[in-house]
Amino acid sequence: MELNACLVARLIMVLQRRLVTSFVLPAVCFLAGTAGGQPVSAAASAPEIELKISNLLAQMTLAEKLGQLQQLDGTGEGDYRPEHVDLVRQGLLGSTLNVRGVKNTTE
Repeated sequence: MELNACLVARLIMVLQRRLVTSFVLPAVCFLAGTAGGQPVSAAASAPEIELKISNLLAQMTLAEKLGQLQQLDGTGEGDYRPEHVDLVRQGLLGSTLNVRGVKNTTE
């Protein structure tokens, strides 16, 4: 069965929204205390949060949305692979596995 780009994009948005509202957004708000440069109150309503998520997702291309779902492995030594750098800079890599150390994860 072949999926069209709109259906794939919608599926990604739904999955990301669930992930973001359930885990990522609360963690970021707790740790950073801000979202999008604006202070986040503890009483921020769900519709406000959903609007921010929708606005962020609307700015992303389909390639970026798909890229955020991509997870690649590093080397056995805990280093990232050379091709990872360009993918991250283009917004086409969501996360890596087996990349360890402050130097490797902040470059």
